[in-house]
Amino acid sequence: MNKPRMSDNQKKEVIKSILGANHSAAGKNFPIFSEMMDGVGHVNNTIAFAELLPVLSSWLSGATMSAAVSAASFAGVLLFPLQQMINVVNANETGLRSYSYRSISYTITAWAFDKPVPMSSPMILSNLKKGPYTAIKSFDDYHKVWRETSVSVLRQIDKICLQNKINKKHLKSVFKALGTGKLDVLSVLILKGFEQEFSSVSKQIWASNYSVYYPR
Repeated sequence: MNKPRMSDNQKKEVIKSILGANHSAAGKNFPIFSEMMDGVGHVNNTIAFAELLPVLSSWLSGATMSAAVSAASFAGVLLFPLQQMINVVNANETGLRSYSYRSISYTITAWAFDKPVPMSSPMILSNLKKGPYTAIKSFDDYHKVWRETSVSVLRQIDKICLQNKINKKHLKSVFKALGTGKLDVLSVLILKGFEQEFSSVSKQIWASNYSVYYPR
């Protein structure tokens, strides 16, 4: 049975007791910490807040934010440390870029839950075959960008964990908690984090595929 949710004030007191009274996590990053703390109740592990909060704080240390983050957009902030490797394809190639973002979502989800990393999104490829498939003559580019992105994600996670002295087991628990212990929830949450990377029209198309989630 899941534990009752703490109030915001209770959460802030826990954060302050662990990270210090003046820590920004009690302010601008609070929505992210709040979501993670709610999610821990859905995750079957014995890792305490005292271990997970410093991990999330270290992960977010590179994020520069001028205002409070809404709970709906915190996945994008969580992905901030990966921004340097996200744009692995030309920004004008919207289809490939979208597929790259989906590779990031599936790779992180698989990594967090200790599952084999998917080699593709069969459902998205199937939908592409049914659509106006004129810009690219084969799916080789899609398979290539998926592989390159997936490898880059895993390398970047290793690098961030090493540089910030983060235990991978702890970081995996953070991602699991953010996804309330469910692979499909985490994968969609990460997908939503990329909304700001699209124009208004492209964003509508991107959002229409949230019904396609890991590992489909």
